[in-house]
This record gives sequence, structure tokens and C-alpha cells, in this order.
Amino acid sequence: AVASAGEASGDSRIYLVGPGDDRLLRSVARDPQTGQSMIDVLLAGPNDAEVGYASAIPAGLQLNARPRQLGTKLVVDVTPELLDLSGSGLVQALAQVVYTATELDGVRSVEIKVDGETQAWPTADLDTTSEPLTIYDYPGMVRSAQPDYPSLPSGS
Repeated sequence: AVASAGEASGDSRIYLVGPGDDRLLRSVARDPQTGQSMIDVLLAGPNDAEVGYASAIPAGLQLNARPRQLGTKLVVDVTPELLDLSGSGLVQALAQVVYTATELDGVRSVEIKVDGETQAWPTADLDTTSEPLTIYDYPGMVRSAQPDYPSLPSGS
């Protein structure tokens, strides 16, 4: 945990790797500091109280510029540490960014650049795309807050 990760409170949400064997993302509350973007907050990772939570995002990853919203797309430019990841670790880190960004009003997709360059990123099915990423590129990666559907009653 990073000391600057902040208190788990507020109306805003970031996505972290939840505790347990399923390693699904879970949303946690965060209240960003003045001038801080939710992506900055996400990069700080879990706080000391979030025992068992983790982040797939590399510890040294930083923003090159403040994220900017262009219509329904958020452009996020990061340092190259993200390129050190591969496979499911990279997919999980990308999903954390995408799910967190789409919590922002009006954001439906995220373009993640590295040092200003557009990249081809893997989706959950390990296809790659250079298009902006959406939550639909990462289905089944987030633990739902919804209860399981009750079973249908048996007819008598």
C-alpha cells in the first residue's frame, strides 16, 4: 500500500484487484484531492486499510499529462512501465484503468497512450485493438455488487 493512497471514502470509485482466489476487480470509494484526477488516485493503489486488495498497475507508473476528456473518450498518457506487463497482468491493469475512467461522468471509452504514442492493447479475450477501450472489452473481470439471482421456485 502507498501512504498517499487516500482514505476509502467519497462518492468516486476506483477499481482494485479484490481479495480472494477469483482475483476479480472490485470498486472502492475514493475522494480525490483538489486538482487530482481519478487516474492519479488509481495509480496510488490500495490504502493501508484495504488489506488483501492489490493493483495490477506497476508501482512506478505515472501520468505524463493530466487525462483529458474528448467527448465520451478519456485520453490517458502514461509512462512506459505499463509495457513491462504482459498476459493476464496487463489485461487486469488495463481493465482497472478502463473501469475507473468510465466511472467519470460522460466517459464511455479510454484511449491509453504511452509517452504520447497510441498502442494496440489486449482485450479480455486476448485480441488486440488500437481503438479506445471500453468496459465491454473486459467482461467478467469485475465482481458484481448485485446478489445472485434466486433460483426459480419449483412447481408443485
